[in-house]
Parts: sequence; C-alpha cells; structure tokens
Amino acid sequence: MVSLVHVTLNLTASGYNYVDMGLIFERGVDINKGFIYDESADEFAAISTIEQGTVKGNVAITDYQTIATGTVKIKNYDANMLVGTGSDKELITSANGTTINAEGIVSFADGRLVLPKGTTAERPASPTFGEVRYNETTQRYEAYYPDAGWNYMGVGYGTPVQYQQFEGDGVKYSFTLTNPVSSAQALMVAINGVVQNPGDSYIVSGQELIFIDETSTAYPVEDGAIVDVRHLSAPSVATTRVDTFTGDGSTRRFKLSVEPLDKFGIIPFVDNVYQDPLVYDVDGQYIVFTDEAPDEDSRINVINYSTIPAPEVITRSEAVDEAITYAIALG
Repeated sequence: MVSLVHVTLNLTASGYNYVDMGLIFERGVDINKGFIYDESADEFAAISTIEQGTVKGNVAITDYQTIATGTVKIKNYDANMLVGTGSDKELITSANGTTINAEGIVSFADGRLVLPKGTTAERPASPTFGEVRYNETTQRYEAYYPDAGWNYMGVGYGTPVQYQQFEGDGVKYSFTLTNPVSSAQALMVAINGVVQNPGDSYIVSGQELIFIDETSTAYPVEDGAIVDVRHLSAPSVATTRVDTFTGDGSTRRFKLSVEPLDKFGIIPFVDNVYQDPLVYDVDGQYIVFTDEAPDEDSRINVINYSTIPAPEVITRSEAVDEAITYAIALG
C-alpha cells in the first residue's frame, strides 16, 4: 500500500490569509535564499532574503533568483507560439491579438525566418505602419506604408559592372558568362557598338548568353563581330522591369508598370533601335516621346533599371548609372 506524503505550511490558518509561506535556507554569513508564495504579489518566488524563517507576515525580498529546470510549461496560452513577456513580466505567447516587442537583437544562427504570408484578401484589417508580409496573390513582398497603404517592398543590392567581350566566328551563337544572371534584362549587350534588345535579340540560360533571331531561333554571331557584355547588377531579387507597347503612329505617351526615377533611369527601344534621351521624356509613370510618335505597328520596349517597386523608395546603383552612361555614349 502506497501512502501520499506531503507537507502543509500554515496549517492552523483560518479566514483570509495575509502571510507569506515557504522555505528559507540559512546560509551563514551569506545572504539567505528561499522559495516562497508571495501573498501580496499572488505568485511563487525564488528569492534572496535577510529573513531566517521566523517572520509572520510579509517576507522581505532582497532580490529574485534564477531557477534552472528542464522545461517550463505555460498552461494558459496557445501552444506552438513565440514566447515573450507581458506587462507584468509574465511569460505570454504570441497568440492571435497579442503583440510581443523585441527591443534587442534577434539572431537566427544557422536558421531562417519565414515571413507572414497570405492572399490580398487576407491582409490584416487594422495594419500597423511597417508591417511586412508575402502576398500570395501578387507573389510579391509587401509592406504597409504611411500615406501609401500596402505596396511592394523592394529588396535588392547592386554590384559593380562586370565587362566581358567575345568575338563571333559565324558559327557560335552561345557564349559563357562569368556569372549567372537573373534575366536577359540584367545584361546590356552590344554587337559592333549596336545595343541589342533583350528578349528579342538574345536570351540567357544560366550562364549562357544565347543570340536569337526574330523567330526566337538560335542565331550565330557573324565572323569577326565584337560582342560587348555589361553585367549591370547581381540583385537578390529581380529589380529590372520591361514594358512592351505597340505604336499606332500617333500615341506619344505610354504608361510604365513602375514609375522611373527620371528619363535616364529607363532605356527605350523602338523596333530594336535604342532611343536617345533627347527624343523622349518621363512624366510620372509615363514615357513621352517628344520628337515624334513611334510608327504604326512598331515594337516599343522600355527597360526600367531605376526603381525597386516600393513607394518613395528609389534605388539606383553605381552599376546602373555606368550602364546608362554607356548606352547614351553609344547613341
């Protein structure tokens, strides 16, 4: 037969309790330690104290002590949540409706951080400025901005322009780049000084630069032709935008998908011919051809290197500036 053994403190108490209860450990010349139930604070406490276990009432607490244990179970909050401290320094979890602020450094060593995600319809009803999430509808990272609401968040960095030169032999149509690039628009390619239109004149596959004709068939570079290649940047996300339009002989204004910084932040082509900045301007989100309207059925491609899609956040790297200067010099 097994009997239950327990110790009851304050056994003779009756009515409302007003005394602290617990264990005090005498430590000689060192300050005493204890584990008590603090009646006034309504909580258990591991403490340092000058008490010797003779006081009846409020135990004087000099300091609080560390408790080492294998694990701590929080019974009153949701499972599988991030744990923080509440207004009374109690442990709480980041359940729905709870805000936990980290005022120091949060380091994920050898780990990763998964941002909140959801569709456009699942955006929070009352967002806070600075909130960041992944929008599964648009497949873009977005943030909540003052005076702009939800909008794309730009994440990227620029690297110095890398230069490569190749020579055609009339047979070879593919050339190996020093580094893989995110898209054809991340390169500026010229053959004998003539800038080529990405996607129409060449494509990229991994580290291969491949020249194509109007039917998208691999096409060799003629013998002796010099191929100049500029790696404009190595972004962590694709920051280059390309807008395509068709001329009608009268329209001069075409709306871009992202507002450029200025006229030098875009590189337009009309039927694969580079357009000098003297013949166009920008007006907000529009490119405006100031000289004359593009011909009817002409193909217009506008490469926008100047912006990362976020409101009032403009990014232009030195790499892009050098590429634009190079394009203008080619005329």
